[in-house]
Amino acid sequence: MSSNGLAFIFGSGISALWYGSLFVAFIVLMGTGVYACQESTGPSGGPFIMLILFFLAFTFLAIASPINAVLWAGSANYALWVKILLVPATWALLALLWTFLFWATDPNYPERLLPGRVLFFLHSILTYAANLWMLWRLRAG
Repeated sequence: MSSNGLAFIFGSGISALWYGSLFVAFIVLMGTGVYACQESTGPSGGPFIMLILFFLAFTFLAIASPINAVLWAGSANYALWVKILLVPATWALLALLWTFLFWATDPNYPERLLPGRVLFFLHSILTYAANLWMLWRLRAG
């Protein structure tokens, strides 16, 4: 038995890497949301860097979330067709992040800025929480 408290919470080996990667993706999404809430200060490389970091976090989540969903469905004894449908369903739900990011940053539609920013943060938090919940249910058996 390990005396390390983090090993108790996150497991050890590959599961710690998996949880850590999810956390990094969550932090990048939160950073993207904070940057999207700031007013534009003129031409700079900041928006491009934000977009690259968001794309990397989104790509990781587009791979990790369906894996977590299928593993969770397997542990909950769902049918094969449910596992197959979970993959495009998670991708469709994750695609909403792009929509909310565009709403949060598009000055051509000022009425969508606040809802986009709120929905982007909320969706990011719910995506992270859903992944943690699926992994928790998977570990609980």
